[in-house]
Amino acid sequence: MQDIVGVILAAGKYTRMNSAIPKMLHHICGQAIFDYLLTAVRSIGVKRIIVVTGQEGGRVKRALGARIETIRQKNSLGTGNAVLETYPALKRHKGHILVLYADTPLLSEETLRGLCVRHRSNKADCTLLTTYLSNPTGYGRIVRDDRNRIRRVVEEVDAAKFERAIGEVNAGAYCFRVEPLFRALKEIAPVNEKNEYYLTDCIAVLAKQGLRIESVSTNDPSEIIGVNTRRELTLAHKVMKDRILDAHLSNGVTIVDPSTTYIDSQVTIERDTIIYPFTMLEGRVRIGRNCRIGPFCRVRSGTVVGDNVTLGNFVEVAESVIGSDTTVHHHAFLTDCKVPRRVDVGAGTMAQRSLSVGPWISAEAQGLSKEDRR
Repeated sequence: MQDIVGVILAAGKYTRMNSAIPKMLHHICGQAIFDYLLTAVRSIGVKRIIVVTGQEGGRVKRALGARIETIRQKNSLGTGNAVLETYPALKRHKGHILVLYADTPLLSEETLRGLCVRHRSNKADCTLLTTYLSNPTGYGRIVRDDRNRIRRVVEEVDAAKFERAIGEVNAGAYCFRVEPLFRALKEIAPVNEKNEYYLTDCIAVLAKQGLRIESVSTNDPSEIIGVNTRRELTLAHKVMKDRILDAHLSNGVTIVDPSTTYIDSQVTIERDTIIYPFTMLEGRVRIGRNCRIGPFCRVRSGTVVGDNVTLGNFVEVAESVIGSDTTVHHHAFLTDCKVPRRVDVGAGTMAQRSLSVGPWISAEAQGLSKEDRR
C-alpha cells in the first residue's frame, strides 16, 4: 500500500464530549482512541499518515510526537475544507488517499484492507465503506440509482422522507484517487450558515462527472461507531472490551465471568490461565501459562507474571515481576517488586519501593519500620 497516504481528520471541536481533553486522546481499554486507528492504518501497510488538527492542534501534536505529520485546519469549515488543507502536502502525490475520522476507533484492519483492495482492484476514483442499519438515524444515507450506482451521500438533516428510509449508511471511511478528489473539493459549495464544506458532497460531484464510485460493506455495524459523547465512549469501550475478551478466549484463556472482567488491549495472557470474576488487568501486563488470577484482583501496568502463578482475591500488583510457581495470597499489595520463583507471599503483605523479595517475606515487606521491629 505504498501508494496510499492516510489522512485522518481530527479537527472537530468535540463540544458534545464536554471535556477539556481532545476526544481522540480519551482512552478505551487502556489506549487512546487515536492509537487504535493508527494501528489499523499502519497494519495494512500505509507508511505516510497526515493528521488534520483543529483548535487543540498543539496538544494533539505533542501527544502524537514526531512520528506523525500534522496539518492545522485554520478555520472550522467542515470536513471537506479539512481534507483540502492537505493539498499543499499532497499535490505531488500520484496515488490514493485513505480518509478516516479520528473518532472511529473500532474500524478493523480487515475492513480497511478490504476497502483499499477493492478500490485499487476496480481502479475506482472513490470507494466508500458502508453498512446496513435497521435504525439508520443520525447517519448519512447512500443514494443509488436504478443501476445500483452510488449517486450521492445525503446527510440526515438534508434527506427527504424517502431517503431517510434507506438502510445503507455512510460508514465514514473513504479511499480516493488524488486528482479527482482535490478537483471535486474545489467545486463543492458550503451547506449551512457556518459555511461548512462536507467531504461527502464530493461523491455527488464525482458521480456527475461519470467517474467510478465503488463501495465495500462491513457486516459489523459496531465498527462505524463514532465517539462524540460520553455515552458513545462507553459504548465503544464495551465493544472493544468484548473483542479483547473474545480474543483471549480463542487463545485458550478461561474467563469465568466476562461481564465482570476487564482486560486492556495491551495485556498478553498465555493459555490455560484462569481469570476469575471482578479482575482488572490494566495497561501493559504479561501473564504466563496455567495461572490463577482473582477473584477481585487488580494487576497494573508494567507487571510480568510467570507460569503457574496464583494471585489470590483482593491482590493488587503494579510494576512488578512475579516469578513462576509463586503464590500471592489474599489482600497482598506489591508494587515495584521482583519476586523470585517458588515464593509464598503471605496474606496482607505490603511491599513497595523496589524491594527484592526472597523465599521469605521481610519485615519491611510487611510494612514494618525499623522502630516497629525493635
